[in-house]
Amino acid sequence: MQFPYWIIILLIITTCKSNISNTSDNVCYDQEVTTTPVNTSYLAPVTETVWQYCWTFRIPPKCPVDVVHLEKRTKTENITRVSNIATCCPGYQENDERCVPTCDPHCSHGTCSAPYTCSCAIGYSGAHCG
Repeated sequence: MQFPYWIIILLIITTCKSNISNTSDNVCYDQEVTTTPVNTSYLAPVTETVWQYCWTFRIPPKCPVDVVHLEKRTKTENITRVSNIATCCPGYQENDERCVPTCDPHCSHGTCSAPYTCSCAIGYSGAHCG
């Protein structure tokens, strides 16, 4: 039986989908289910009737004998795989392989410290540090 190289290819494709570091904060995971049809081979028993010479009063002196042998067959199986895809949690967006908070609209004179929360610079106040 041959090694199913499609498994390696599938692993490479699913691990390359996201650049987010699994160790960074605010990472959530979405599950993706993929089903792939794969041809597999197996051996199936096949019964064949052959006529062999035997002690009998028939002419010609042959008797039916069932012979079982194995034949290679192919069938299609569906392989189902569940992959965990790293994505940023709601209120965060990907930036340099990390999930950073988003503020909409942007903080005018400050930084976005949490989702939709601005930390204003000295001398500024308000929801968007305006």
